[in-house]
Amino acid sequence: RYWELLSDALMDTEDFVPFPDRSSEKMSEGKFVEDLLTKDKFCEFALPRITTYVRRVVTERLVLYDQFRRRYAANLEVLDRFDQPGVAVEVCSIAGEWTAGKTAGQASSGPGRRRVTVPVVLEGGAKDDVSVAMLICPSSSASSRDLTRSRGRSYQELMQKYRDQQRDAAVATGKDYCKSSGRHTVHAGGVTFIAGEMVTGGRPPEKRRRDSDS
Repeated sequence: RYWELLSDALMDTEDFVPFPDRSSEKMSEGKFVEDLLTKDKFCEFALPRITTYVRRVVTERLVLYDQFRRRYAANLEVLDRFDQPGVAVEVCSIAGEWTAGKTAGQASSGPGRRRVTVPVVLEGGAKDDVSVAMLICPSSSASSRDLTRSRGRSYQELMQKYRDQQRDAAVATGKDYCKSSGRHTVHAGGVTFIAGEMVTGGRPPEKRRRDSDS
């Protein structure tokens, strides 16, 4: 349900200040929505609880969205490519699968060129309004950095990068835990674990030390 309500906004590159009374830092609407879907708190506000399974599914979908937003911004600069119907394109799904198709009309958008889409007839005859974030005009001679013509990094590559980052973060957290004592808060799979020094005999560590000194 969260995905159905918020996924369209993930493509939005419009910058704004989420909490002007706390900070003047800007971020895109898409990045803001991504943080709402993946974090437990935002500016100290507790966010609605998402089950571990749903959070994992959403996180795995989101690995493509930073690249989608960069492609969206790049395609806004070359929207005239889609002025005529019949332009050969490729469409990327949220699972990273590509399908060939042809444009069926001009790009359309809301106020301020936000959430721009292009009507596309896909292989097989299905027609869909596709965000320019998921659309390329393929060219064999294009640079891999040109996201308006190149597929960019694959879902598999980005997923592996995300897993490597998670593993490195878990290792770093484990090292910090071993170096210090006291209570620790660890976030894993959307669940918060609080761990600390073991108390034996029903007495806190300070009490045991005082008793041993007397």
